[in-house]
Amino acid sequence: MSEEKSGLLINLFDKDIIYSVSEKNEETVSSENIKTEQPPIENTSSPEGLVGIGNNNKGILIIYDNASSDTLDNNSTQVLNKIFGALNLDLQNDTLLVNKAKNNGFKREQIEALDAKLLITFGINLFQVGYTEVELLNYEMKTVGNLLVLPSEEIHKMTTKVEAKKAFWLAIQRAVSNL
Repeated sequence: MSEEKSGLLINLFDKDIIYSVSEKNEETVSSENIKTEQPPIENTSSPEGLVGIGNNNKGILIIYDNASSDTLDNNSTQVLNKIFGALNLDLQNDTLLVNKAKNNGFKREQIEALDAKLLITFGINLFQVGYTEVELLNYEMKTVGNLLVLPSEEIHKMTTKVEAKKAFWLAIQRAVSNL
């Protein structure tokens, strides 16, 4: 990757323009067209008994752990909205955000029943959600059955550290292209 493209990725969320750099093409998306705030919505229960936020239209399950709140903080929501918007995805409609702390007895079977294509975990060891055969480093992907798994560090760290944002951005682009 050239230094110029690398520099664009490092400053990905510090400017009003988001650059999606792939090996095939380079696309510029204005942040004016990307929703940066999640509309206020109520937690919903999925048929599998998980309480989460979102409609999961694209089969993207995001699991985070926040015992002090039912939802993500504003900064985390804004960063995720920008990332998913740059990938032509909508955080509210295309994903299901599940707070592990608010779902006691969280099980692998619940994840599999959702028929998710991509599982993103923030600061959660995959063993904690029943994937005992998978041991991955942050931002390292692996397919388990029909599910692509992408672990990340805690959401707060990913949204506040430039290097973590860069690593997540590169990983999520690869993950979405594999869906």
